[in-house]
Amino acid sequence: MSRRLLLLLTLTLSTTWLPYQADAYVRITTPSGTPVKWTSMPITYYYNHNGFTQVPESTMVGIIQAAFDAWALSSCVKLSSSYLGKTQMVWNQSDRNNVLIWNKGIPSTQYPNALALTVPNYTTSGEMGDADIIFNANYKWSTTPPQLNPPFQATDPFDVVGTTTHELGHLLGLGHSADQSAAMASHANPGLCSCRSLKQDDVDGICAIYPKSSGPGPGPTGEGDVCTSASPCPSGLVCTATDPNNPTQGKCFKSCQSSSDCTNGEFCQGNPTKICACRSDAECPAGSTCNDFLCSPPAGG
Repeated sequence: MSRRLLLLLTLTLSTTWLPYQADAYVRITTPSGTPVKWTSMPITYYYNHNGFTQVPESTMVGIIQAAFDAWALSSCVKLSSSYLGKTQMVWNQSDRNNVLIWNKGIPSTQYPNALALTVPNYTTSGEMGDADIIFNANYKWSTTPPQLNPPFQATDPFDVVGTTTHELGHLLGLGHSADQSAAMASHANPGLCSCRSLKQDDVDGICAIYPKSSGPGPGPTGEGDVCTSASPCPSGLVCTATDPNNPTQGKCFKSCQSSSDCTNGEFCQGNPTKICACRSDAECPAGSTCNDFLCSPPAGG
């Protein structure tokens, strides 16, 4: 397995990566030049708040889930993720558990002042097997949208939303972009980071890694896929909001009349619209866990 550290610095970072093909976006590659990617979905992950006090734990979980969804919502991409819950696990490059964690400082002698660090682990053939994200708790952070015009003070907080979006781009296989307006640009001056929203260069990059399979138009194609009113679920599935703080976006669930219609072990529940869903591990078959209201097998170890 190969290991590489990817990070967001307070200043522009020179990198040895070159733009992939003719675009500004950059893909992570193995030493032999093979592009790196996840080969199975959903990408599962855990979160360790680790005593961080500047942002509430529940808020941070929502930020991470929303950032994953932002990468997955591009109409040209086929990508999904699944939150496996809170954990006390720390970062480990080879346990095949993806952990996002706050830490007082960055465990890197080369980049100790990084805002955050993504540590991917992949095979020589380019198959991603593990990727942890370490956020630097020694900085001042805020969930408030940054002021995009100077002047700003050196003590201004960094944007945790934009930083999360940026680091997840690394976890998904993108390096630092040569386009300094992109979310994957390598700098993040306080108040000036444009990382919150994906730019066209970011979309081009993620769609090059995870292109949507051929099908009738853009949008979700299966259970658990992200959906909106503008990107509805296919026939037989129902778009249902799972986050009360984000009622305009949901996930696709199978519609049902009784639990016999639910083939993965979930129960038919809901009112007035009934869907196949789970609320706890106890509602799933033995050996499966309830993740984002759907039963799924445990993460590989």
